[in-house]
Amino acid sequence: MSIIDTTVDKELIDLVDSVFGQAADSGEDFRSVWGTLTELGLARLTGSEESGGSGAGWGEAAALLSGAAGKGVPMPYVESDLLAGWLLEQVGLPVDESVRSVAIVDAEGRGQRVAWAREADSLVVVAPRGEGWAVADVPASDVTVTDYPTLGREPRANVEVPASALADAKDLSAEQMDAFYLRGALARSLQTVAALETAADLAKEYVVTRHQFGRPLAKFQSVQNLIVDAVAEATLARSAVDEALSDALEHDLAGPDSVFRVAVAKSVVGRAASVVVRNTHQALGAIGTTEEHSLHRYTNAALTWRSEFGSVRSWEEAFGAAAAAGSVDDVWAFVVGAGPVTAPAVSR
Repeated sequence: MSIIDTTVDKELIDLVDSVFGQAADSGEDFRSVWGTLTELGLARLTGSEESGGSGAGWGEAAALLSGAAGKGVPMPYVESDLLAGWLLEQVGLPVDESVRSVAIVDAEGRGQRVAWAREADSLVVVAPRGEGWAVADVPASDVTVTDYPTLGREPRANVEVPASALADAKDLSAEQMDAFYLRGALARSLQTVAALETAADLAKEYVVTRHQFGRPLAKFQSVQNLIVDAVAEATLARSAVDEALSDALEHDLAGPDSVFRVAVAKSVVGRAASVVVRNTHQALGAIGTTEEHSLHRYTNAALTWRSEFGSVRSWEEAFGAAAAAGSVDDVWAFVVGAGPVTAPAVSR
């Protein structure tokens, strides 16, 4: 059980499960599912009511994005609502229910591995400007998009944005950019752990029902060890993510320990992904990589998401830098509680 189950209205959770469960069973494309979310008022779930959103918070958003990830339904909700919509509201630009993604570009207007870039109606482009950043809502037709190979079914692409498209960009402070980065890191952690939990459940089901040498695979101790380790890692990851989500619910990731909580989540989830992906595929064998079984949909997605908004290494290096800068007591505080951590810098 997650904090989502105890803080979010059960009717919303059931609705999300129904929408994404049906989409997973029928193979609906994301546009069709997005239309359903729009009709239900979920496409802009966390957008302010003044701008036409539903005015919901982190709990409801976590239920929605976890529902999609846990059912294996590719969906640009994180990119469009939690990130792009939030950025536009921060700088005072209009927001609607169009599908958007976010592209962080360099001084030349180039951005790499942008999620849903080709499928989006427009890109919220974040470009360096002085000591801070600038934000513009750029129509997709104005952006050059080059597909980038990915592990899973969620598309990624490199983009080139012309300087003319950024002429009227609005200023975004360094503090706002840090807040954006934390939002992305927590969202990706939530998606990853939901996918890992489903992968572990699929592996458990498979080894119980699949027979070899006259008995279920689950009767073999080596297989039992694979499943137990996968479930334990997924459970640990869920605990770490719940701590970060609790901070988001209470402080909107602006509290004294918010960066620490997100850093722990990114580290634990990223390491859990290695174990869960390896063990579940070992338990299933080759069938886990074929279209006959859905395991790869979750494991590939998890491996993609864990590396975005900071790699495991970058977040753990942030821990190391914070520990090295403090005293022994500061290090102990990290172990038993929390402490000041600076998030990895965003490449400019």
